[in-house]
Amino acid sequence: MRALLDEDRVSGIPAARSGKIHRSHYARQLGCVPSALGRFKDVFKEYERELGIATGPMRHIQQMRHWLRSAYDSKSLKFSKGKVDRKEFQSRFGLRGGTFMVRHPEIRTLFEEFDARAQRENYFQAVVRTELDRFQKALADGPELNKDRLTINQVALARTLGVTKNRFRDKAFADALALKESEILEAVSASRIDPYFHGRVYAFSTLTSTWPFRFLERIGFEFKKGFSGGSAESAKGSYLQIYAALEFIGTSEIPHCTRVLQEAIETGRIVQEDDWEEALHAYRNNLLARVEGRDVEATSVATHVTNLRSALAILSTSRLVPETSVPLPGIRLARHRRGHLRSVAETSPQSNEGSKTDYVEFARARFHEVCKAQGILIDAEESTGFLDGLATEIERASNLPTDAASAIRLVLERRLNALQTAAIGLFRS
Repeated sequence: MRALLDEDRVSGIPAARSGKIHRSHYARQLGCVPSALGRFKDVFKEYERELGIATGPMRHIQQMRHWLRSAYDSKSLKFSKGKVDRKEFQSRFGLRGGTFMVRHPEIRTLFEEFDARAQRENYFQAVVRTELDRFQKALADGPELNKDRLTINQVALARTLGVTKNRFRDKAFADALALKESEILEAVSASRIDPYFHGRVYAFSTLTSTWPFRFLERIGFEFKKGFSGGSAESAKGSYLQIYAALEFIGTSEIPHCTRVLQEAIETGRIVQEDDWEEALHAYRNNLLARVEGRDVEATSVATHVTNLRSALAILSTSRLVPETSVPLPGIRLARHRRGHLRSVAETSPQSNEGSKTDYVEFARARFHEVCKAQGILIDAEESTGFLDGLATEIERASNLPTDAASAIRLVLERRLNALQTAAIGLFRS
């Protein structure tokens, strides 16, 4: 029996599933039944102990250990969630199903040994270490942020690094992301130009392509001081409108707007009341034009003007911008909520691109026409005073609509708003 076993030692002694030498194989060679080999029991145990007889995956346990050690030492062993990646190992040794470690405790012990070693030695395979180094460099260089200006755009970051977004779920990447976003929040909380409150950033730095930094920094500081104590909804609405107004004025070629911008560049604030007020009216006219063009609802524009007035009140209190002579006029919703009977001025032939003199003549003609049609008798001195006053206001105004009727209506609305404000002031005093 020893001669047969020694002969098979080189090519491999046949083993049974039980992890013992295959008795039936040698019974056939000796021409007897397997039970007749009972007298060789001690011989079989000796060889099984000496050769480590094993079957199935366990016959490769030494190769498994060698493969894991080599991959670990060369930093090519993949890890996932702090443990050796089982899938690559399974594929390498042809292991099927997810219970192979339950069926073979020796393999489980082998994995536990390398898992513990990797955690103890803070192991990362070379590929992951390279990815992590590139990842940390991208974070240090300033990654692209999401619209909230608080969190990192992981899709864009993954595209830059050439990896999948899921890669950032690994602990090392997730920890680095969390640390960077905490630094971003700290910086945002201290920013004056992009104030942070009510859980969001109110960014004004995006206007630096037209407006000077120091002016926008003052805007941001005063905006936070004025709105952080109120509701988030009010702050958001006012922010969107003061931002839109500054964006419009900063890019407009209207003389009043360009002078306002130049003053902000030179002094860091706005002092000239007339230019500022006319620039605001130009922005309001732009909103009204969008209503007339059916681009937006009149109710939305009315809300926009209200929100803008709130922002202007805060900024003018700090003397960063002038206080308007009268509150910025709103929009008469009734006119836009239903079809209305047009006035005599509206039904009359309109001058499309007349001068200011044409506007005055148009107003004079319509005024006398209406008085005559309605049988209204007005003293000549009074009518002359009214029309002269109207002419003075038209001359002072800028950025009036090209349509004569619309221009005159706008001037009259400003006059009525001024009278209303003055009347309220007298009543309260």
